[in-house]
Amino acid sequence: MYKCLLWGTGKQFSCSTQVIKYYEQRQEIEIVGITSNEKIYSQILGWTFIPKHEISNYSIDIVIVMIEDPDINVFEEIYSKGFKYEDVIDIKVLKLPAFSFENYLWIKKDTPTIFSPMCWGGVTYHSLGLKFKSPFINMFLLEDDYMQFLDDPKSFIEHEISYKKTGWSEIMKKEYPIADCDGIELHFNHYNSFEEAKSSWDRRKKRINWDNILAMMFTDNLDVAERFLKMNYTKKMLFISFEMNAEEAIYLNLADYRDGIDLWTAVNDTAKGKYVNYDIFKMMKDGELSFLI
Repeated sequence: MYKCLLWGTGKQFSCSTQVIKYYEQRQEIEIVGITSNEKIYSQILGWTFIPKHEISNYSIDIVIVMIEDPDINVFEEIYSKGFKYEDVIDIKVLKLPAFSFENYLWIKKDTPTIFSPMCWGGVTYHSLGLKFKSPFINMFLLEDDYMQFLDDPKSFIEHEISYKKTGWSEIMKKEYPIADCDGIELHFNHYNSFEEAKSSWDRRKKRINWDNILAMMFTDNLDVAERFLKMNYTKKMLFISFEMNAEEAIYLNLADYRDGIDLWTAVNDTAKGKYVNYDIFKMMKDGELSFLI
């Protein structure tokens, strides 16, 4: 049982107490107390209020942040109290389907690097409150280029990227930089300049956990799907728009979704939590694809 400190007594706290009570009843956590900048409390809902200057007097395993959209200053204050990144959980993650303290804390300590040809990886990191351990954030690759990358990722990562040309995003109605990386194109559609994109790419590629890679792919093409499934990745998941007998494949029947949705959008929406589909915690930890529907 993990000893927990709740951090924050505002609106998010008021909206999330039943989630905490649920895990208390499951005997997964014990609430040592709750803290914030308020001075009016001695206890809240039976939980002891602990002034921030007294936190060091208590034995605490985990800090659960009960603040809506906490900024970096919140986390820096928590770290200043002696807690590490691995000890801190955003309350929003506890509300996700299939959340497990054991699995999530393991993921925080050994976060997989997600290789993804579109925003799914970055959205997944954000939804789980994890650091970006991949350079594939706020960008995309075309299918053929991405498959080339997966064939020999270290070679491409070690290659210096260079500006190639300017692209146009019809969705965002803006131009964006396209980089060359040893013959494949990197589409930085969420960046305003190549310099900004390159800086992010170079910084994040240093965080790659080569011992823990999760390769994700989506495709409408059977040949591409079969090629991906043969690749030597311990953890991999494939989104497809057709039925296929494969343990790593997630079939999204687009006819069951709203009219006009494409595979790209449906896949991204699963990471945003719009469509409940798979257990992302088991996938991130063990590479096991477990369905929730």
